[in-house]
Formats: sequence, structure tokens, C-alpha cells
Amino acid sequence: MDERYAVRPNRLAIGSPGDGNSRQRTDRGDPGGTRSLWLAIAPIYIVTFIFLVAPNSQRFPTVLLSTLTFSTMQVVFPACRPIRATPLCPLNWVTAAFAVQLVVLPLYINFAGPAAGTLPHLPADESINWAILLGALAYASFCATYQALSQKARSRDRTTRVRRAGARSGWSPDLRLIALYAGLGLIGIYFRYGGLSDLVAYFTQPNAADLIPSDESASLIGAASSFLMPFLGFALVMLWCRWIDRRQGPRLPRLIVAPAMLIFIIGSYYTFNYNRGAMVAPVIALATVYSTRVRRISTFAIFAAGAAGFLVLMALGAYRTSNIGLADLLTDPSARQALGRQLNLDETFQVYGGAPQFTAFALESSDYARHLYWGATLGASVLLPVPIIGKPFRPYSGVTIYNQMIYGNITTLEGDQIVPFAAELFFNFHLFGVAIGYAALALLVWQVQRAFEQAQNSIETFIWQYTGVWSTFLVQGSLAVLSQILIYFFWPIYLYFALKFIYGRLHIRQSDDGKARRSTSLRRTTTSPGGQVR
Repeated sequence: MDERYAVRPNRLAIGSPGDGNSRQRTDRGDPGGTRSLWLAIAPIYIVTFIFLVAPNSQRFPTVLLSTLTFSTMQVVFPACRPIRATPLCPLNWVTAAFAVQLVVLPLYINFAGPAAGTLPHLPADESINWAILLGALAYASFCATYQALSQKARSRDRTTRVRRAGARSGWSPDLRLIALYAGLGLIGIYFRYGGLSDLVAYFTQPNAADLIPSDESASLIGAASSFLMPFLGFALVMLWCRWIDRRQGPRLPRLIVAPAMLIFIIGSYYTFNYNRGAMVAPVIALATVYSTRVRRISTFAIFAAGAAGFLVLMALGAYRTSNIGLADLLTDPSARQALGRQLNLDETFQVYGGAPQFTAFALESSDYARHLYWGATLGASVLLPVPIIGKPFRPYSGVTIYNQMIYGNITTLEGDQIVPFAAELFFNFHLFGVAIGYAALALLVWQVQRAFEQAQNSIETFIWQYTGVWSTFLVQGSLAVLSQILIYFFWPIYLYFALKFIYGRLHIRQSDDGKARRSTSLRRTTTSPGGQVR
């Protein structure tokens, strides 16, 4: 029996454990797979039809090959098809990212043309076509690895795996732990802003200087603020997830308080130098908790919210660099018009989506990796965000090398462009590096997806989707960014699992001690001094 449709204990519970409405997802789509198969094949026909009327179809014909690869991989490897039962999950998120890379953006530049963004010049069309094919190779390696891992899991003893899953402890954070997290986060906020007035000014009067990278983490106070600030947002998330699991109190107050709490969660994560990614990842994870634990969000609603969210994020991007205060935006129409003129949706979509011309520029500038780095830039990129320790490695990281290609001779703190992960893998090990790198990504996503499906409570559903969103960033983004997130943003999660592990060990020890005492007591009461049973 295919594991994709097997019933598992404690899997994607919908509703509250205590309200009698909890139920289990027992499928991952249609059991026959016919609808999923047609969804995988459909892009070939749609893109081919649109491609025929595209004005730049002669320039970028590889969009047909990349689309064919995207569909073929899902036909050949069923484990990589989207899971319709849970539209928001790590596997679906990475599949959507690859769809943007292989289908949406290549087709888009066939109509709108590639945007230069921060590049000094556009690469040749031939290089862009090679970059599209490089993305196709990355997805093929990802899918082959993911399918192999899924088949290996199916071949294991199902009884042993179910017994292990059922033996997990039901530990969840209590209000004391949430208060501790909130206190640590407030300390970090204080170290960063020094007071409430500066924090309010951060939101109401943006300063473009906050966008410039700095070495503030090299100081003790700066490092403490960077490590502690995420605890506040995570504390609010734990409180929200605790509320979801317990479902206590009247419905109307909960409907009023929930949006307010969501605003505070978003605001707490947005305190990191106007980092929109830091805000988007928890929002997606919260939506996933709601969709899997309360009420399933439809695919149409997800796409609609995504389109609206993209516009909001673009407006925030223009706001953070405009030096226009919030009060002016609310009262002065000319300020809103000035902000609107700064919006460039076409260029922004291509830059943040990771359009192929940016990888193509890296290929051209490196002369198609004539001199390989043999892993040196990968190690430097991982260590780059580490306070103090990473400083000597920054000049040799892929991020610095890529920014030097764009801007010329710069310091390690002046570059603001992220090197595409596929390009950095290509710098180091050529095509073999791309294949191995995305096979490693498949292993990571597979592990996160399995953990997501076996999450015991809402906060763990949040954690694994949050991890999946940031892991997927390797499709469009940089290894250094993922390393930075794991170093600065994940300490609340590390502490959560450390405490859960300690609780689990204590629970097992107490259980064993209790069994030993009961066994001793039973022997004493059933056996006479002479050894005869009474």
C-alpha cells in the first residue's frame, strides 16, 4: 500500500483534542492519483499554448523544456506531486517555488522581457537559457532523491514506525514557558531600540540606514539583541497555538482577539531591519496551523491571499526606503502618490522570484566556472553570518563574490544581493554540485515534511512549516541567508525541543520508576515469606 495514503496516528489533527471534534486526515489527495496526475500534466499544454503567442518566444525557448521537466518529474515520481489534502505544507511550498522557477518566471520573461534589477547589464539570451536548464537539472535531482527517500520509508517495518510515533510524549508549552520567552524577547527589543519611543519611530518613520548591513552583532549587546528578539514573536505564536489546541472561552472574544494577536506577531518579527522574509515565514506557518488544525483553507483562497500579500509586501518595500513617515501617508495624498511611483512590480517580481537572468549573470561573470572553488565558498557562506567567528570568511563567501561581480570592488558589508544557490553550487562543483546540492535539499524537505505530518500539537505544526518555508528559500535564494536564519531566528525552536527532550526523559524515568515500584509491591503482597503464593 502506498504510504502517501496510509492512515497514521496523531497526524494532521483537525480541531481541538478536547472538544470532541478532532479528526484525522487519512489521505494525501485522491487515492487513485488521477487528478494529481492531470494537474502535473496540465502545465505542458497551458505553457505551450501561451508560449506560441509570446513576443520573446524565439529568445527563450527553453521554457518548454523546463515546463516539460517540471511536469515529467511529477508524473514519474508520484511522491513529488502536491498534496491536496493539506495545501499548505513543506512539500507543497517547495513545489510551488520550483513552479515559479521553472514555469512562471521563464514564461513571464517571454512576455515582459528580463529585468536587469541591480545587475550592471543583462546577460546574453544564451546564458539565460542555460540558467533555465540549470534550474531544470536542480528540480530533477530534487525529485529523484525525494522519491528514493519515500520508497525507502515505505519499505520499513510499518508496525515499528507506528509504535514509535504513538510513544511520543504529549508535552506542550505552558504559560510559564510562554512568559519566559516573552521576557527574553522584550530584553532583546530593549537592547536593540533602547526604549518604546525608538521602537515606535522604527515603525512610523522608516530610516533607510537600517537596511545597511552592520557589524552590530560583533558586540555583546548587539549579539544578545539579535539572538533574543525572536523569542517575543515565538512566545506570541505559542500563545496563539495553545489557544488553537485548547479552544477555550466564548467564540466571539476569540474572533476579536485573534486578529489583534496576529498583528502583534507580524510586528514583532518585522523589527529585524524591515526584513519582509522574517515576517512572511511566520504568517505562512500560522496559516498552515489554521488550515490543518481548525478549518482547511482552499487552494483558491491561498492563491488569492498570496497575490494580495505580494502587493502588500511591495508597498512595505517602497515604504521602508522612502523616508516618508506613516503620518504623512495617512494624511497627505501626494505622499501616497510618491510612494506609488516607487513601486515597480515587474522588476520586483523578477528580483524576488529569482528570475533566470540573475543566475545567468553569475554564469557569465565566472566564465561558466572555469576556475572551480571546490566547496570553499559554500563553507564561507555558511559561516558568514556567525558573529566574530564568521568575519574572516566573509571575503571568500559566494555572497561577496557575487556582489563583486555586480558592483566591482566592495567591502564585505556593502553587498546587498544574494547569490542564487544553484549558481554558487555551479561555482564550486559545476553540474555535479547542482545535482548533489538539490539532492541534499530534497533530504532536508523530506525530513521536514515527515516531521510536519507527525506533529503532536499546533506549535509543532507551526515549527515544521516555518522550517520548510525557510528551507525552500534555497530554490530562489542563498545558502548564506538560510544559515543566517538558522543562527539568529531558530534559538526559540532549539530551546523548545531541548525542553521537550528533557521532559520526555523525565517522563520515561518517572514511568519506569512507577512500574518498578508497582512490580515490587505486587511481589510483596502475593508471595509469602516461605516463597508460597498466598
